[in-house]
Amino acid sequence: QGSYNYVFANLDKLVIGDQAKIYYNGNKYLYQVTNIKVVEPTDMSVLDQTIKPTLTLMTCTPSGTSLRRLIVTFDQI
Repeated sequence: QGSYNYVFANLDKLVIGDQAKIYYNGNKYLYQVTNIKVVEPTDMSVLDQTIKPTLTLMTCTPSGTSLRRLIVTFDQI
């Protein structure tokens, strides 16, 4: 329905060890996947602050539903 329903539709293809480059304010940051999990939509612990720089991507799973959340966590390297 919305323009961004499937922005992270391929997030489930990532595996531990995959890397992501993030460009922000002229700087490049490199992150590596360290954790992949599926949680209930009510699990807010995935939004907790971290001690070290962490990138967390979240999408609904299965794609196009709101049943559960796929959480992929990256640590900065």
